[in-house]
Amino acid sequence: MNKTLHIRDKNMKLTNSLIYHLKQVKQIIQKDDLNLDYDPARSL
Repeated sequence: MNKTLHIRDKNMKLTNSLIYHLKQVKQIIQKDDLNLDYDPARSL
């Protein structure tokens, strides 16, 4: 296997997993923002 190709493939996988984790974090942050706006205890 070509060494540069192998390294590039490895970098792509790293980048893809980083992007995936960033998306997950973004979704969690958005959920937290929604939860801050909607407080069930306050509406009682």
